[in-house]
This record gives sequence, C-alpha cells and structure tokens, in this order.
Amino acid sequence: MRVEIVKRKQLTEEQFSLLRNRAMADIDWVRIGLFANWLDSDSNEPVGLLYRGGPPTATTVTFWLCDTIRGFGIGNNMIDLFAQILKQDGVTGIAPIHIEPYGGQQNIASENLVIRLRRYFSNTDLG
Repeated sequence: MRVEIVKRKQLTEEQFSLLRNRAMADIDWVRIGLFANWLDSDSNEPVGLLYRGGPPTATTVTFWLCDTIRGFGIGNNMIDLFAQILKQDGVTGIAPIHIEPYGGQQNIASENLVIRLRRYFSNTDLG
C-alpha cells in the first residue's frame, strides 16, 4: 500500500462519504476543520484523517488512521508526510496532543506516532 496526503477539497463526494462512515466517532472535527486525508494510492480509498489549526508556533494537530491499516508500519510514513507539509506551511511547533484511550487501554502506537511528529519541530517539548 502506498499512501499520500490529499486535501479535503480534492476528495470526491464518494471518497468523503466512505471516510465519514469509517470515522463516525470523529464526525465533529471532520465537519468543522478537516485539513487533509490519508489516501491509499493503490485503491484510491481514504484511510485516515488529518486536522491542523492554530498558530504556527503551537499548531494543534489531530490524526486518525483507519483500523484496517493499523499495525503495518504505514503510520510512520503518514506522519513523515504530514510533518513535511506542516513544515512547508511554516509550522514551527506542535501544541500538546491528547491521545484518547480505546476501550480504556493505552495506545502505545499512537503515542509513538505523536513522538515521531513532534521530533520534526525543534521547539516542541517531547515530555
């Protein structure tokens, strides 16, 4: 699977509908501030969501990955692409990122993705 980032306005209505159905829990931030999507380049299906907002020195980010692609190491590539776009857009710092536990369990994979993203921004405290 090859993954790319596609801006929301570039998605077809069918792709957006599929993504919205996969991420029902995230519908509020999908509707109000969707920045871009992860897109499987092979199938042309959306497989995740990205949000970013706020000032470039403390940008708020949120990401969600479809459960069908978790556990294959694809998240690292996605985060690298996201960081490149943020840096190109002048982002210099990331605000604290809250990880929601799923089923009351700590999500180590998500925490690792947050650490990976924050390492791209030198003025971001990793603690």
